[in-house]
Amino acid sequence: WLLRALASIYAVDICEQNVDEARARLLTATEASRILHMGSDGALPASTIRKWAERGRLTAHGSDPRGHPLYRLDDIEALAAMVVRRGA
Repeated sequence: WLLRALASIYAVDICEQNVDEARARLLTATEASRILHMGSDGALPASTIRKWAERGRLTAHGSDPRGHPLYRLDDIEALAAMVVRRGA
């Protein structure tokens, strides 16, 4: 339970940071989803980010201590913009 509590605190801390600062970090799907939800870009479910990775549309760049894949926020935003443009 301690790891879950620390992970939650960490995620909240990241959400409180500037989105530009978050772009310099590697984030889990959940963290990226929370940051995008706070920004003007609107909500993007973590499940969508994970699905994109499963389908090979998004590349993970390592993993966190719990084994969760880490992604670049810029990569997620670029893919989301492409999906919106295509209407897919």
